[in-house]
Amino acid sequence: MNERILHQDVQEYITNHLKSDLHKLILKGIPFNGVTIQEIANQILCKQKSEKKLPSWFNAKNIYYPPKGSIEQTSSETAANYKASLVSGKRLLDLTG
Repeated sequence: MNERILHQDVQEYITNHLKSDLHKLILKGIPFNGVTIQEIANQILCKQKSEKKLPSWFNAKNIYYPPKGSIEQTSSETAANYKASLVSGKRLLDLTG
């Protein structure tokens, strides 16, 4: 995990480029040391995907998003809340794989 992603200047860059063309952004490069354009592009892409799927993440500050595949495979926040309402207790074992 590259903690440089969580610095305010990098977070602002990610937020400011949510509507940018990622291909052009990758070719242009980034104005930061200690973080790669691939890391920035992944953060932008995952934040874009989380807007509808994980709105609490999208609206939170300083989120370090996991790889794109993890965001794509996760349940939506709505589905997770529904599933959580189906069970009670302090422990749960997920055997779904």
